[in-house]
Order: sequence, then structure tokens, then C-alpha cells
Amino acid sequence: MKRAYVTAQENGVKITFSGAVQKQNVVEMVERCQTDQCDCMSDESKCQRDTGSHV
Repeated sequence: MKRAYVTAQENGVKITFSGAVQKQNVVEMVERCQTDQCDCMSDESKCQRDTGSHV
């Protein structure tokens, strides 16, 4: 099973893949992350990123 590992960096995130991926899959992953539709962040982290607070 192919997996993507996301690690927070000082100036963004580092994405490491366990196998080959298509460019469109990476684009879709980034778009989901930008709109808080990704699975790599907790709801609390998403809220803090957007508003500086949490629910």
C-alpha cells in the first residue's frame, strides 16, 4: 500500500511517499490540505491554523 507521510517544517510541510505517485495526486493532496479537507491534521490543528484559536 502506498502511503504519504506529512511532516511539519518551519516554513511549510515535507511530504514523503512510500512509492511512485502521479503529479495529479500530489496536486489534489495539496488542494485538500489548503482547504482543511485533509486527513493529516487534527480538527484542533486545522482550527488553530485558520483562526489562531480552537473549538
